Amino acid sequence: MSWKRLFVISGFLTASLLLYIFGYNRFGYYYRPKTKPTSQIPLIKEPEKIDVSLYFSSIDGGYLVKEVREIDKKEDIISQARLAVQELIKGPKTNLCRTIPGGTKLRALYFDSGTAYLDFSPELQKNHCGGSNGELCTIFSIVNTLTLNFKEIKKVKLMINGQEVETLCGHIGLSRPFSQNLSLIKQ
Repeated sequence: MSWKRLFVISGFLTASLLLYIFGYNRFGYYYRPKTKPTSQIPLIKEPEKIDVSLYFSSIDGGYLVKEVREIDKKEDIISQARLAVQELIKGPKTNLCRTIPGGTKLRALYFDSGTAYLDFSPELQKNHCGGSNGELCTIFSIVNTLTLNFKEIKKVKLMINGQEVETLCGHIGLSRPFSQNLSLIKQ
């Protein structure tokens, strides 16, 4: 084999190797990985959101103040109300005061004939700061949040650990369901 022929073959192999390394195929087109066109890739749809009005205590504890939050829109009232109460449990994002004590969990929520029944963990009672005004703010922050956001809910019954309790902390009776109380809301 002549040097000239060996030189041409090695040059061709080197050029082919370089083209292969840098992404060109034998027809001179840039190599693109095989993917579906973007129109066929399923898009993840963001959940639809709705605004809910949550009611937290004012700094002086004398009344309730509205704070608006976005939550995911759900198909049924129970799921929607559960999300609203969970946001209420998280506490305010502004300079308001929480009405549900830290550590409290919503154990269950069900709905029957216009009344929402909420079952909270024992922390609602154990960690509560007490006082008649504190109890009023806790009860009606829950009641007003549910009744003013969901027209199907007319009354709210509160329970602790699956049981009916006489009072939250000795002042306000919990034996009956509560209707909304607009007189506690500061406009």
